[in-house]
Amino acid sequence: MNRLKDFTNIFPRILKFQILTHLLFIFIILPSYFYIRTFLVSLNRLSVIDNTELVRFVFSPLGIVLLVVSLIVIFFYFLIEISGLILLTSSYQKNKKEPSYFTILKESIKLIPKFLNTSIIFISFYFLLLIPITSSILGFNLFKKFNIPNFIFREILKNPWYFILYLLIVIIFYYLFIKAIFTFHYIIIKKQKSSVAIKKSFHLIHDNFKDFFNTFILRILKYILFFLIFIFLALFTINFMKNISKEVFTYFIIFLIVLKNILLTCIILVFIPIEIKFLTDKFYEYTKSSKKLEIKEKSKYNLIDKIFSFKKFIIFGFIFLLLTLNVLFVFAPKFFNNSFKVKMIIGHRGGEGVENTIGAIKNSIDKRIDYVEVDVQRTKDNHYIVHHDKTFKRVAGINKSPSDMTLKEIKNISLRGNEKIPEIKEVLKLSKNKINLFIELKGKTADKKMVDDIVKMVKKEKMEKQVVFISMRYSVIDYIKTRYKEFKTGFIYFLFLGDMSKIKADYMLFSEDFVTQNHIEQIHRHNKKAIVWTVNSPDSMKKYLDSAVDGIITDRVNDILKLKEKLDIRSDKDLVYDLLENSILDKNNS
Repeated sequence: MNRLKDFTNIFPRILKFQILTHLLFIFIILPSYFYIRTFLVSLNRLSVIDNTELVRFVFSPLGIVLLVVSLIVIFFYFLIEISGLILLTSSYQKNKKEPSYFTILKESIKLIPKFLNTSIIFISFYFLLLIPITSSILGFNLFKKFNIPNFIFREILKNPWYFILYLLIVIIFYYLFIKAIFTFHYIIIKKQKSSVAIKKSFHLIHDNFKDFFNTFILRILKYILFFLIFIFLALFTINFMKNISKEVFTYFIIFLIVLKNILLTCIILVFIPIEIKFLTDKFYEYTKSSKKLEIKEKSKYNLIDKIFSFKKFIIFGFIFLLLTLNVLFVFAPKFFNNSFKVKMIIGHRGGEGVENTIGAIKNSIDKRIDYVEVDVQRTKDNHYIVHHDKTFKRVAGINKSPSDMTLKEIKNISLRGNEKIPEIKEVLKLSKNKINLFIELKGKTADKKMVDDIVKMVKKEKMEKQVVFISMRYSVIDYIKTRYKEFKTGFIYFLFLGDMSKIKADYMLFSEDFVTQNHIEQIHRHNKKAIVWTVNSPDSMKKYLDSAVDGIITDRVNDILKLKEKLDIRSDKDLVYDLLENSILDKNNS
């Protein structure tokens, strides 16, 4: 009973703190940061810094300034979030009084000198590394943006030794994480130096390891049980409701999606605070400290405090939910039409078969897919071949690059299945009036000369409407759009810095690791199409076929076509059902 009372008392305080902190960053800190970032990028005389320019920029004076500014912003957010929550939960634990938000902010800023040394910098970077290393294997979608990219994680899973090494690293990181978990409590509550705080945290966990470990495991099991119950109830309710009319079923599905998103938002807002409260309680229990935290109590309560009193908050939340549902019901048809629109299917490196070969492209033509993507590089004697890697070692065992070999030498290379490395002009002739092409201008030979030469070939075949030029080098895209406006272009990126409105490309091509609904909406706001690569797993295929992306690049053309055919014959109810299932299981990113 006391725990429930504690929760109802501290929950509104935590929620207020989280909302105010997020508002501070969304409306003040982040806009200021993005303005500074855009300004620094513009001083570099580039509207966009792409993958190829990124390393050079980072080590330039402007890049170092931006890196320092970025670290300051991350540090400030980290400090306010963690120290603020520890101060808030500690003040409640010891005297039940509530400090004002500005008092917490001021006290957090006062703590900055205690964090500015090598020990805390080390442990901060450690915590930042912990998220991607461990969340990839555990599937923590809350931290999806910081996961190890899927294409790297797939390579780890393929090799048993890599996977064993990865598991060992995860275990070591979690062990050290648990040992150092009270470091910030010692700094903030006990006013210890960070080097001393780390040592004391290690000793405190060592002395209370059995109790802490058992409690920690029990909490994890409770979260897993809560998640499983939610999934079971949601799916059971959906199946029960499938026999009602389509309109009622659709509105019910929207209700569940909105409810799920509201619950997820609340979890994101309060999960870390609730865990910090748990740690604060344990800290006082283990240290047996009776010393009260000296922090000024709030002198008067305002409108926000009244709204966030527990009962009133529930009422306001219910009213907000009803208003949101009424708005969504009006836009439901448009909502579902956008969720299940037709997708372009693009065969990666020619599609199935030996990559970047005539045989692979012929297979794609037979399958009647929309596009194939091929990679172009220049040879030593200025011919243009279709090949992906820097060298031929992987595909033919020859450790030489295309630019180090003549066309005649390359034509003598035999690939698997007696395939040969084709010239781009062969691919153009084969594809004319049969299939569209995404031509990636690749590697160190991707320059203005390559653009001019290949444009000439495309125009000779009268294939301007069939070809989209794509590249990781934004300077190449910019040149095409400046010189050859009649051609469509696509910008490939892992990461870029700059203003998307200044990117001249018609298509934005990005890895599935970076797909979020916000990112897709940003691309569409700038009248560009969103293309995701390289989608090969059945789950990913279904996820993106039922998402707002405009095109999917895949190696497994047969599999995605079969799945697409199966999905296309779904009834309206099945479409709605799948949308909710994807939403509940978090198959569509937010």
